Amino acid sequence: RWPVGIDDEESLVQKVYPVPASSVVYFDYGILEDGVITIFDLTGKQLIEKKIVSTQKSISIDVSGLDEGLYVYKVRSGESVKINTFIISR
Repeated sequence: RWPVGIDDEESLVQKVYPVPASSVVYFDYGILEDGVITIFDLTGKQLIEKKIVSTQKSISIDVSGLDEGLYVYKVRSGESVKINTFIISR
């Protein structure tokens, strides 16, 4: 039998939608400690930073001021960090 479970890093961000995003992107997350979601462009420039709290399970972020394209998000909670990408298209 294989062990069943999700490691802490993978459970930080459970879902990012819609794909692609247009004006708002939603992050569903599972964290034990308050943390931060940061959005970067592909050059590494920080564009948006939002605090997230462990008592909530999702956050919406207005991305209507960002150009179409690929963006990087980083979620940090305690010692755990998750980095991935999402697309904005209109």
